[in-house]
Amino acid sequence: MIKWLQNYFISWGQTEIQADIIARALFCLVMLLAVWMVYLVLKGPVLRLLERFVVETTTKIKWDDVLMQMHFFHRIIRFLPVLLLYLGIPLVFRDTQFETTARSILAMLLVILGMFIVDSLINTGKTIYATREISKKIPIGPFVQVLKIFLYFITLILLVSMLVNKSPLFLISGLGAIAAVLLLVFKDTLMGFVAGIQLIANRMIGKGDWISMPSYGAYGDVKEITLATVKVENWDKTITTIPTYALVSESFKNWKNMSHSGGRRIKRSIHIDMSCIKFCDNEMLERFSGIHRLKNFLNSRIRDIEEHNRTIIKNHSSVVDLRNLTNIGVLRYYILHYLKEHPKIHKDSDKWTFMVRQLAPGENGLPLEVYVFSNDVRWEKYEELMSDIFDHILAVIPLFDLRVFQNPTGSDFRHWLPAPDTSSTVPMP
Repeated sequence: MIKWLQNYFISWGQTEIQADIIARALFCLVMLLAVWMVYLVLKGPVLRLLERFVVETTTKIKWDDVLMQMHFFHRIIRFLPVLLLYLGIPLVFRDTQFETTARSILAMLLVILGMFIVDSLINTGKTIYATREISKKIPIGPFVQVLKIFLYFITLILLVSMLVNKSPLFLISGLGAIAAVLLLVFKDTLMGFVAGIQLIANRMIGKGDWISMPSYGAYGDVKEITLATVKVENWDKTITTIPTYALVSESFKNWKNMSHSGGRRIKRSIHIDMSCIKFCDNEMLERFSGIHRLKNFLNSRIRDIEEHNRTIIKNHSSVVDLRNLTNIGVLRYYILHYLKEHPKIHKDSDKWTFMVRQLAPGENGLPLEVYVFSNDVRWEKYEELMSDIFDHILAVIPLFDLRVFQNPTGSDFRHWLPAPDTSSTVPMP
């Protein structure tokens, strides 16, 4: 084609050099127009047709929708015209210096555009993987970031090799001299990558897990795991960023197993004033028998105690010589029975610890501890349940002639103060 145009312009009286320049310029203009038209067709009707196909086609994985969201098709459309120019340059400028320069520039542009295409595919794979249930157990965020860094590194090596006209292997072999510098610059990245592998391999943490790490002020849900950091959304909606390697080198608490187990521990104590603990007399036992939860227990226990007392001691003169019920013991049984009837408490003692116990007495009285598990792990429901339980316990404690211990306040000393003298008060006019 070039030869025919050259001969045609020579026949019109042009010199051989002039005919060659005009023929190549004209052919180049035609090629650019053709490539531009191809780009317009791809960007216009073809892209709209693809978008319509993606919208109307319903697939289970929706991979085509993700490809469109990640601009994969747009980048392919930008890549193809440059590829056509790269292939068409030899037809116009064969065996010229301009051919070498133009092909080098277009080759570098193809490498960059190809990198963006591969980046879109990586993002597509990551997005599709995030929709799978396994992504909550095994996040691949750190691996994707390492893959992207490797992609950018290879792209940079290829571009530099094209600029200096050297083999990429030659450049890679020269990186050994600056390996120490690279290790120093990318220290956190490398530590994060190794830590990410450990976290994922040992299933220590995953997206959506509830963790607490007081040293970093983190207490909430894991929102993102990257190569260098882990983002935690706290319950007050603030974001805490933790270095990935810190989760391996330091201690943190993961509440995931509690959420999946279906039970959350209630462990709280009420301090009883020890000065009000005493044996139960007949009047107290008769009063306690009127409580439905205690009736069968008291009848059975009183019968056992009376039988024991008759066989052990026949002529007793003191109440301390006999077995007796105490008001604190009756209260403990009442709380235990109350919790057994509660629909929001796990009753299976083989799997869930279920007890009401006394702790060692101290300067703040006798701690009476409730140690059970709620069957609702939602935070707000758990707090509501615990408040309801202890509201009830605090309200029934005076019925057992017991008092909750608390340090004295101003109102406790009010009755010791002398009454104000109002006899000399001058009335207001």
